[in-house]
Amino acid sequence: MGAEAHKPASRVGGRSLRLFNYPAWKVDVNGRPTEAQTIAVTGQMMIPIPAGENQVQIRFARTGDRILGGFISLATVILLIAVLLFTRPLTTGAEAL
Repeated sequence: MGAEAHKPASRVGGRSLRLFNYPAWKVDVNGRPTEAQTIAVTGQMMIPIPAGENQVQIRFARTGDRILGGFISLATVILLIAVLLFTRPLTTGAEAL
């Protein structure tokens, strides 16, 4: 998931985005990795860009916490299926009739 934009800037500054600056957002400005800044009050992402024509690319990458969360979710589903399959009451032949 990501976005790309070509943004002209008349002077050096930053562009604010309506995105919360979560560490998984990776930003490249003109092909170079750039550290996004955070607007203190809102937590919005601010991208520093130089004057002139700029190519800004933003993508949402996997982080360790999201990978771990995926494994925990998978393990939980497997455990729930195992509990459902192996904790059913056993029936004897007489009860089945």
